[in-house]
Amino acid sequence: MNRQSFFKGLVRNIIIVGFVSVFTDLSSQMVFPVVPLFLLSLSDEEETIEQIFK
Repeated sequence: MNRQSFFKGLVRNIIIVGFVSVFTDLSSQMVFPVVPLFLLSLSDEEETIEQIFK
């Protein structure tokens, strides 16, 4: 294995990991604001939500 092909594969893997990291960050930022709405949809009573967070 020559040195150039090693670095080419390394750069490719780093770019792929970078894209995965960006998409993971974006998806977590999109889901985070929806979590309170999801918890409220589980039950109509506020007492249940208070019990979850205690």
